[in-house]
Amino acid sequence: MHERGVVNLNLEARIQPGATTREGFNISGRVLVANDQRGLMYGLLQAAEDIRRDGKLSDAKQSPQVGMRGIRYFLHNADLERDWYYSRVY
Repeated sequence: MHERGVVNLNLEARIQPGATTREGFNISGRVLVANDQRGLMYGLLQAAEDIRRDGKLSDAKQSPQVGMRGIRYFLHNADLERDWYYSRVY
């Protein structure tokens, strides 16, 4: 902020569940609203990038392209879990 001459940003950042999608954020004016902590982190990174690039905040709204990024499942008993694990329906 010092390098870009931004003296007082007055950014209001808050978490408001349900305001956006999971891990999403919305920057409007000087207000950053995120659905959760990860969305808040992404919003703050976006704000830092805007200040670095332009010296000011830009309105932005972002959310992940997919609702679920990945699933981790550890098989514990292959004999009991084989039916659903290899199921095409699942």
